[in-house]
Amino acid sequence: MDTILSLEGPSEVQKAFAKTLKELRLSKGYTQKTLSRLSGVSEPSLKRFEHTGEVSFASLLKLSETLGLLPLFKNLAESCQSPLTAEEVRQRARKRARVRGSK
Repeated sequence: MDTILSLEGPSEVQKAFAKTLKELRLSKGYTQKTLSRLSGVSEPSLKRFEHTGEVSFASLLKLSETLGLLPLFKNLAESCQSPLTAEEVRQRARKRARVRGSK
């Protein structure tokens, strides 16, 4: 992972991520065909991803789920959310406080 410090842009990150997922695939003993079947991502898409780093986001999530990495994406998404303002917290509390049939 020392190479991450020298990455310059999205293309390099894509390739590094593809390399990491390929290494994880191999460490689990999966062939490309096996990972393709388990994840539902076509074998040509998987091959292209491992060579170029290019893949749809949906396919990336499917591959990540199969390899046990999906929680990392969920944690990343949650960490990117901006905190609620005090007014937003109050508004959400008011919405939840309503009871069916009351005005």
